[in-house]
Amino acid sequence: MDEPGIQEVVVEYEDNGKTVQTSYTITVKEIPVTLTYISLSGTYQREFELGEEFNSNGLIVKAHYSNGSSKVVEPKSISGYNMDKPGDYEVVVLYEENGKTVQNYYEITVKNGISFLVDISLSGNFKTKYFVGESFSSDGLVVTAEYSDGSFEEVD
Repeated sequence: MDEPGIQEVVVEYEDNGKTVQTSYTITVKEIPVTLTYISLSGTYQREFELGEEFNSNGLIVKAHYSNGSSKVVEPKSISGYNMDKPGDYEVVVLYEENGKTVQNYYEITVKNGISFLVDISLSGNFKTKYFVGESFSSDGLVVTAEYSDGSFEEVD
C-alpha cells in the first residue's frame, strides 16, 4: 500500500485441511499534494515616503501544501499600493502553482513627506514658582514638538 499502482491481493481460506485461494487486483493511487496557502515573513519595509519606489526586499513568501510540507517561493505578483498618494495600503501578494492561485496581504503606509508642527508638550523637572525680580531658568525643562506625520522631536 506504500507504492502507487496495481496490486494483487491474495485471499486464502482453510477448512478441514483443505486450502482454497483466490486473488483480485486493486489500484493504489497517490494522494495529490496541493497548494493550500502562502505565509509572509521576514524583515521588509512597511513605511515609505511619498514618491519613493516600492520594494519588497526582505519579504519571505512560503508556500504550504496539503501534505504539511512547505517551501520558500517567488511571488507571481505584488500589488495594491500607490506610491504617489499618501495613505495606508493593503499589499496583495499572489503565488500561482499548477493552475492554483493563493494570496496573502500585509499593510504599508505611504507618508505624506510634508510635515508641520501640530503641538508642543512640556515635561521634566523644572521650576514653576518664582519670586518677583528672580531670573527665569529653563533648567530641567524638556520641550517636545509633535508633527503632522506623527513624529515627535525634543526641541530647544
